[in-house]
Amino acid sequence: MSLVSNISSWFRPFFTVVGLLLPYAVLAMEELSDKELAELSGQALFQADYINGVGPDGVAHNEFAYYRLSIDALVEFNMNIDKLQLGCGGFNEGIKANACDIDVDYLRLMGPDGPGSSNPVAGADVTGDPVLSTFSLKRPYVEFAVKNDGSVNREIVGFRLGSELANGVLSAGSFRNSNSCNSNPDNVACHTGINTFSGDLKLRLQGNASATVCITPFCFVPIPQNLAIDETTDVRGSRIDEPVLIAKSTVIDLPLLRRARLTAVLKEDLRFLHNIDLADTTDFGLSFQRERVSWPTFSKTGGFNNGYLYPANTGWWLVAPNSVNISGVSIDAGTLNILQAGVGLVGTVPFNNKDIGQRPADNCWGAAVFC
Repeated sequence: MSLVSNISSWFRPFFTVVGLLLPYAVLAMEELSDKELAELSGQALFQADYINGVGPDGVAHNEFAYYRLSIDALVEFNMNIDKLQLGCGGFNEGIKANACDIDVDYLRLMGPDGPGSSNPVAGADVTGDPVLSTFSLKRPYVEFAVKNDGSVNREIVGFRLGSELANGVLSAGSFRNSNSCNSNPDNVACHTGINTFSGDLKLRLQGNASATVCITPFCFVPIPQNLAIDETTDVRGSRIDEPVLIAKSTVIDLPLLRRARLTAVLKEDLRFLHNIDLADTTDFGLSFQRERVSWPTFSKTGGFNNGYLYPANTGWWLVAPNSVNISGVSIDAGTLNILQAGVGLVGTVPFNNKDIGQRPADNCWGAAVFC
């Protein structure tokens, strides 16, 4: 049985609940004359849209008809999720077996002031009560991609929950507060959070890193280095669970040696990324599709290609394509002896799985303890 034939049964409970929640005055319809109608002005709460993606536009994976239903409103909430798992098993087992498309421990959705001054996301002066902060979605919508639209064989191949703008913080995981973890926070086992990820994130890492560079075997001449980090990288793929490239062009210059020039490459396990700042991020959303789909942007312009987002892979797919921030980063890279490391005076220095100084926000209230 096709998805289209069942769509009315899916939405029947939704509209039943909406009808129960709406006050009687809203449900009661009152006839208005032409004169009375002419004196009224307003805008509909719900807006429907249709986008025909079929055509020679040079965009791959958009040969669908897109039906969108949006709410012209600002939706705000504060939410804790103990364990978020989407798309476990199934088609993507060929990518990674016994895993989920998205697997996150202790996910919190809160406002940009949520983490507070003791654990800033957007700067050292950020303050606020996490529980009272709100994650907001401007003009949220649900969208369906329909294949073979207009024929008796049409079918829904995917749906997307999106928004024009998202503003808030995604805080994930925990840090094990123990003597061993406090003395060695670079140990990935001390962190929980994003176990596997499927989607498209444009991450901007901002902060600083410190290191001591040695050019002699026994480090007779240690050279302290303080590095400013401001790098942007795309994290794209399905069931990502290995360290991803976060920063790649920070340069270490050794003033005592003219020809010494080292490029630091930072790769991080996603469990080190505890706080992701979505500051008015456009086209934030979550989708599910049975084949690759290029979803339209909210404005139908820009995006990855001619008004469409980067093609979503089969399965669940989370998108924040417009530079979300990992701010307030502080990395202690330790001591590097470039001769012993075999790097030489010109080369690339790998830094893998370094604690970046982030700790999850405390968003608990009442008897809740996991958040």
